[in-house]
Amino acid sequence: MNKRNDNDDVLRYRFTSWLTVLLRRAKSRYLLKLKHSIPTYPIDWLPEELFFYEFDFCPAKQSDFYFENERLLKAYKDLRETWRKILIMIFIEEKTTREISRELNISLEQVWKIRSLALKRLREALDYENEQ
Repeated sequence: MNKRNDNDDVLRYRFTSWLTVLLRRAKSRYLLKLKHSIPTYPIDWLPEELFFYEFDFCPAKQSDFYFENERLLKAYKDLRETWRKILIMIFIEEKTTREISRELNISLEQVWKIRSLALKRLREALDYENEQ
């Protein structure tokens, strides 16, 4: 009978020490999260003049916009098919690089390299056409 009480005491001690450690870690994580959170304020605290501020900008003409889209489309069509796939997965489907690398069976570094090369080619194509 005495041995059973000793086992219960050992189990109770282990459980309470485990629970104490668990609660201490949860508290420290919570406090760390609070420390790094961005402070938010109610919208009522903002001055009214911020809501009625008029921005002074000159929007582009509609014809310029379509011209830019056509040049971008031409530059996009000149890219390799896998490069286009990766750009679509990143910017349209919003997949992570890990998901893309698994789907295409390539490394994470290759995904980043292809992404940067494709964007560089698009920029170069647009800049080259701007200079002419």
